[in-house]
Amino acid sequence: MNRGVAEHFRYPDFEEASKVGVAVSRSPAGPFHDLGKYIEESNIYAVELTGDWWTDPTGATMPAIAPAYRNANLAPSDPPGTRKDGFVPILNYGSDKQEWENAHVDDYANSGGEKKDRRWAEGSTTLRTVDTQGNPLYYLTYSANNFENEFYGVGYATSRSPLGPWRKSPANPVLSQDPAKGLYSTGHGSVVDSPDGTEHYYVHHGQPSTASPRAIYTSALDIGAGLSMRSSTSDERLPSGVGPLTLRTADRVLTTSPGRPVTTTAHVRSAPGAEFDLTNPLNRVRATLRPAGAGTVTVKGNQVTVTSAGHGRALLTVVYQRELAGGGYRDVANTRPHLSVPVRVTIPVVSR
Repeated sequence: MNRGVAEHFRYPDFEEASKVGVAVSRSPAGPFHDLGKYIEESNIYAVELTGDWWTDPTGATMPAIAPAYRNANLAPSDPPGTRKDGFVPILNYGSDKQEWENAHVDDYANSGGEKKDRRWAEGSTTLRTVDTQGNPLYYLTYSANNFENEFYGVGYATSRSPLGPWRKSPANPVLSQDPAKGLYSTGHGSVVDSPDGTEHYYVHHGQPSTASPRAIYTSALDIGAGLSMRSSTSDERLPSGVGPLTLRTADRVLTTSPGRPVTTTAHVRSAPGAEFDLTNPLNRVRATLRPAGAGTVTVKGNQVTVTSAGHGRALLTVVYQRELAGGGYRDVANTRPHLSVPVRVTIPVVSR
């Protein structure tokens, strides 16, 4: 028995380190069979929403529970103001068991009682596709286990309806740690498309080592005969439709005088118009002045400052660079058939 247990009973969140088990038998004399231990689970539920929020072009309408599900679980004895909607369980371990989801069911014993026996299913995203006959086919990605565990990863299930029944893929997990790539704790993400809709990606968290903080990773996602993911920690091309990139400066000409700094702002944008954050270490611009003796150039974020050395004209060239996975930076180019064009801009600098 633990010492000093009684003093904690005043606290509602105290949990005594003892359990109640249940065994069953056809006879009071036995034999009795243990029903098994309790495992705390997190499962995935769904509920139908009204469509007003989806069709509102202003985006001002909040999603709402469909009337048939609102307070569907409300009991006559519930106090006034109680809200109990009819959420539908769509994914759990018991209805479709997969062994890879059992990484934490013995945590209580393995941790000396510090952790509970648990089983996770979380971080779901649902995609709607159609099969070869044009019938709806839904894919649901989900994460199982804890990110601190080597078996933390992503699985998927399929269904003909958003509310199920769902069946897990025998290929699970489709995304998991890969020490050869320096990638651990892969999971809890969501699906995004390339700007032109031809490519799919799974954006998720992960760690470069078991002792590192979590970071954001992007894995290629393919939907064919099933769903598959390809993780990467190396340099990859931009998703289809992001380019061609454009680089512009706020000024078409910089006018200054010897020894007086003048600054312009650089902007890098994707083809759809999204701006790249040049204050983020993943992106930067480099700048050069020709002729070389015409002055000096400094770059801070998206600010490019030129200090002229004397009177005359010079050319300022600003080039967009991307950080490499292995360290350092490389100039980014817009690649076309048989052509590679650096993402850059050149403007005159006039010193009077």
